[in-house]
Parts: sequence; structure tokens; C-alpha cells
Amino acid sequence: LAQSLRKDERIEVTQITQLSAGKRETLVTRVEGGSPRVPNTPEEWAAYDLVVVGQALENILPGATAAQLDEFVANHGGHLIFARGLAYDPQTNDGRNLQQHLAKLEPVVWGDGSLENVTLSLTPAGRASQWLSTGKVGLDVESALARLPGFDQTPVIAREKPATIVVARTASAAAVNPTASGQPAIVQMDYGRGTVVAVLGDGLWHWSLLPPELQDLAGFYDTFWSNLVRWLAMGGD
Repeated sequence: LAQSLRKDERIEVTQITQLSAGKRETLVTRVEGGSPRVPNTPEEWAAYDLVVVGQALENILPGATAAQLDEFVANHGGHLIFARGLAYDPQTNDGRNLQQHLAKLEPVVWGDGSLENVTLSLTPAGRASQWLSTGKVGLDVESALARLPGFDQTPVIAREKPATIVVARTASAAAVNPTASGQPAIVQMDYGRGTVVAVLGDGLWHWSLLPPELQDLAGFYDTFWSNLVRWLAMGGD
């Protein structure tokens, strides 16, 4: 994902990855005067337009700092993307601590268990979304999703919150009707002065490594993320 965003010359990227318990990697692209570390004060968070988080976030973001992330979105108008489903491991003490701070920011309430190998389809809200429009993407997104891999795995979702807009839903890859209504897959939610977008499963990285028969969709992954980041940073609709 970070490699994809670095291709967009208008996006400044600070990437922080915890590779192991003792090794952290930081890459900074097109950022002048930025700090290559996890923000630790409200002022440091405010230097960014948008924050993207992956998985196992408890290994890089302490609970107290996560509380500042809530402040960043709600009161400073920052934006947040959950890019790979559940951002923390609720089976660990650190994960449960982080969960307490992030629960209000999450657009859905998680259930128990997980689904595997599900396809994605747009909802009416997704078809009307500016950052997924044919004019912005350069192709028909609904047709693309019907051909592209979906999530390898997604946690079961108990319900979406009242303010959540569902952009895409899931269906079993073996379903007779893959457009049948399933659980939320991609959602957005206004939160205070900011916006939260959540990709509620893991596997979209497959879109960047497509087989020969899908090479006509080779640029879709980059365009998907670039459009989303630009749309959020520029104030959404």
C-alpha cells in the first residue's frame, strides 16, 4: 500500500512498519521537515491530513497515543483509514487495551469468528461514491470487483454503526448470486470533524499482483488507494 501511494507525486508519505520486536522500518517520501516516528502529541498528529493503519497495531501504537488519534479525527478534522480489517489482536492484553481506545473510531461492531474467500460488490452508495466513480477510476468498478479477488479473510461483523455508510458488501466466492447482500466490506463514517474509512478484511493486496488474464485491471489497485486518499484529504464530497 505504501509503495502504491509513493507512486502518486502529490502525496507525501511517512511509512512506519514494525518488522519484528526489535526492528522498526521507517520510510519518508516527499516530506520536508517531517518526523519519521509515530506521532506522540496532538500537535504532531495535526501535521498529517490522513493516517492509514494496518494490522497488529498494538505493536507500534500505545494506548495513550491511540487516544490522541481519536482527538486527531474528531476535533482536528483528520481522516483515518483502517486498511486491513481488525487493526489489533483482541486476544492480547495490548490489543484489548488498544481496542478500548479505538472502539469509538471503528465504523462497525465486531462479532466472533471470520469468513474466508469472499467476493466484493458495490452497494448503491458505492456506485454513487465520487472516489469510485467511472470518471475517477477510468473503468467500471462494479465490473472490476466481479473479476478481482476479494478478501482472503474478514472478521464476522455483528452490525454497522448508525452513522456508517456501506460502500461495498461481501458474498461467498461460491455463492450462486455474488451480488446478494452480505456483511459490510468497505465502509465510511463521519466522526466529529473528520472521516473514517474501513476496508473490513485482508486481501486487496492481490489486486497489485494480478495474473495475465487480469492485466487490463493492473492499475486499479493504485487508482483505488490514490483516489481514496485524495478524496479524504480534499474534504470528501
